[in-house]
Amino acid sequence: MQLVQIGRPVPGREPADVVRTFCFHQNLAAQEASGDRLASVSVERVLTRLQGSTESDALLLALVDDSLTPVLAPVGDLGVPVIPATDDERDLEVAAFAYLSIPLLEELRVVEVELVLDAGYLPLPGEELDTDAVSVRAELMRGVEEVCRALGRDVLQLWSDQGAPEHYCPAVTVDQYALRAATPSPRVPDGFSVRVARNYAPVDGLSTLLSTASADADHGHLHTEPVRWTGDRLREAAARLAARGETQLVVLLVDGSGTARALCEFTAHSGADPTVAELGVVSVDRGFRGRGLGHAVLAAGLTNLAPEVQTVYASAAAGDTATARLLAPYTPELLTSATAWQRILP
Repeated sequence: MQLVQIGRPVPGREPADVVRTFCFHQNLAAQEASGDRLASVSVERVLTRLQGSTESDALLLALVDDSLTPVLAPVGDLGVPVIPATDDERDLEVAAFAYLSIPLLEELRVVEVELVLDAGYLPLPGEELDTDAVSVRAELMRGVEEVCRALGRDVLQLWSDQGAPEHYCPAVTVDQYALRAATPSPRVPDGFSVRVARNYAPVDGLSTLLSTASADADHGHLHTEPVRWTGDRLREAAARLAARGETQLVVLLVDGSGTARALCEFTAHSGADPTVAELGVVSVDRGFRGRGLGHAVLAAGLTNLAPEVQTVYASAAAGDTATARLLAPYTPELLTSATAWQRILP
């Protein structure tokens, strides 16, 4: 087996066959795990992530059976051959992919890893990986660890619903839900009004609420650092959304002074199914909790979604009772659970 890196895409060019193959297998695995045909990622989104940004970077690695399809490509800075992400039609026999997310502003020791096995290695629903699949996973993760060392990163966080290789410890389990129930009419508390800010348009208190949400999130035993939102960071995030063709809907409850005291955010990804949106954070100013603002702002947010949206995905750490109460009015359907397995490299 040969580990290869898929390089940076050239904007405006056709996706390479290997990128299309990755998206196919990733979507197949997600739909098998969740039982939801809408669980998917678009080729456009993957190519955009592989371009990187000032906030985070991404790498796509493939474990290729080079006895069947030899890889002829130059070796890159990370010590593995690099093949193009665009305008490349070579047909490779890929056993598994690793999709690496690399934070650049906080968590400078961390790499998040998602493994995607070829369909031939996927177990039937309810079954465990067989011996061949476990062997492929172990070989791929050994390569991933060497790449992380080359990047100067020593904390690996592997998201998996099929266990993990030796030396990885479970750190947190996250449940994913689909909300499909009718949205109740929002009841805005006295003294507050609803404001909509698309793509992080400036509102007093917005950066504070986003920073609070990051600090208060339940990450279990994961090695994390809270995100510190500032005006500059909001403007940079808005520019990235515009460049990706994505839409971020932020709905806020604003008090009489014009300061936001609660918010919820939703994302619609470029190239994705327009009937689907993803719920991000719901945050309430710590000094204003216990007044029903969380329920009110979520109801207002769902009401302001585009009319074609029929399904909203939401996630929460297993055992997060506060989020469970928040989602309860919308009859959340549990789709799947994934555990983050963590290892600190020696």
